[in-house]
Amino acid sequence: MIGLVTALREERKALKSVFGLEPAGTLGGLELSVGQGCVHLCTGMGADRVVGGAQLLARSYRPDLLLLVGFSVGLTLEATLGTVAYDPRSSSKVVGLLEHKLKEGRIATCGFLNTESQKKAFAEKHPDCLLADLESEAFLQAFQEGPPVLVVRVVSDDVKTSLPLDFSHYTTKDGFPNQRALAKKVAFNPLILPKMIRLARDAATAIRSLSAELNELKPLLLGFGAEQS
Repeated sequence: MIGLVTALREERKALKSVFGLEPAGTLGGLELSVGQGCVHLCTGMGADRVVGGAQLLARSYRPDLLLLVGFSVGLTLEATLGTVAYDPRSSSKVVGLLEHKLKEGRIATCGFLNTESQKKAFAEKHPDCLLADLESEAFLQAFQEGPPVLVVRVVSDDVKTSLPLDFSHYTTKDGFPNQRALAKKVAFNPLILPKMIRLARDAATAIRSLSAELNELKPLLLGFGAEQS
């Protein structure tokens, strides 16, 4: 069995289309889904939430592989919208199966990077990294022992893109986007709307790209899980 982890419900869409996820209640207060040969937990954003959720999933289901999937910021011109990559610090058993099947790129730990200037400044400090996000490195460090792990991320916004808002101010206590607060902000600032629409389109592009890559990897991942059982 594969254990799947995402921070956001939007990221879960890519997994749902590939593994046929269906709601299965909650685990530790977090949204649980099950699918073909897998179980999924949606944790909310942040390293602590993702690591805690993944550890709970590992204890409860003892998966043969833990896969963290989600959105990342592109740090290089090579990392354009929709680029999908895996972190080479993932478990060697799994990485060995991914040669020439998926782009390789280290992932740095960042906070919220909202503007082009913030992204470029961060990229200059991390020249060896292709992507950046809040959770991937913490996840990899937490599972240096235990089940094999794999981190696969997709670029949802590239280094040249500035976001319309500082989304760190529009997050619920559970680590999800505060949709009500965002709607209120847009209602009082209609000039933001076109940028929000573009952001939603970019997210949809990232989801499609991630879904396509995961669909190609699905037989390999499920086969790996079966071999470990």
